[in-house]
Amino acid sequence: MPIKVSVILCTFNRAAMLREVLVRLDSQLTLSGLSAELVVVDNNSTDETPELCAAYKAQSRVPVKTVRETRQGSNHARNAGIQAAEGEILVFTDDDVEFSASWLVDLVEYMDEHPECDVVTGKITPKFAISRPNWLSDDVLPFYGDQDLGNEPTDIIYPKFPVEMNMAIRARIFQVYGDFNTDLNRDDKTLLSNDGKLFFYHLSKGGAVVRYIPNAHVFHLIPDNRTNVKWVLRRSFWQGVSDVAFEDLINQKSRNLRVWKNILDLLKLMGDVRGNHISPRIIYWRWHGLPISTKVWHAYKWGVMARKIGWK
Repeated sequence: MPIKVSVILCTFNRAAMLREVLVRLDSQLTLSGLSAELVVVDNNSTDETPELCAAYKAQSRVPVKTVRETRQGSNHARNAGIQAAEGEILVFTDDDVEFSASWLVDLVEYMDEHPECDVVTGKITPKFAISRPNWLSDDVLPFYGDQDLGNEPTDIIYPKFPVEMNMAIRARIFQVYGDFNTDLNRDDKTLLSNDGKLFFYHLSKGGAVVRYIPNAHVFHLIPDNRTNVKWVLRRSFWQGVSDVAFEDLINQKSRNLRVWKNILDLLKLMGDVRGNHISPRIIYWRWHGLPISTKVWHAYKWGVMARKIGWK
């Protein structure tokens, strides 16, 4: 029987969390009644992930493929999953999530009922291990994968694009548009983002239909070490780096046209940080007194500048 759906799960050094998500996926796949397989991509883990994958494969109630991708990075892992998958629909998720009860069925049935859709994505809600800090405002939630476009199906129009931990894509789309670009590729050393942006940029140029449905709901599990100001500022910095990196990919001329503008922007940014002060001590305390939202803005701008001048 042809395989209807391949669920692609990429993982790296999270054996404890992986064990839990595999149990959840086993339930999803078994209860769905679909002709389905699970493709687990181990992105060069150094913990007990390989042994866990092998044990799970041996006792799973559904067909399981395990793939080891030694090139570090989320898009390398996703592409390895694509190459191994045999399903008509490829469903992507991560190793740090929980699912609504009918998540997989909701995605697949919607695609069956709406053949015009090339990609379907769903709601993503951050689920914090500890209470959400008071300073963590709603405009920071996208850094945690938050995706809520309301309670009705709606098309996602570029430059918006789906968060990669909750999306279903028809396999034929990769034959037309290729795999995920690995020039924008988060690994264990950076927080580079925009992983899927170039892929969805090309889909938008080709007129592909990308749709959000609210009921295919995923909860993104946020550990306590990501609920501090330092992590948020680092994530904002790398978003700035990522946005410039993406622009460089789609507009190769832009890098050569901005040398003098970069110098002026850098001077302005330094002025914004120090205000009217020249004393390092005063500048230091001025920075600590700024609202979190202002610090996030500054971190983003410094990320933009770091990429423009070739530091990152």
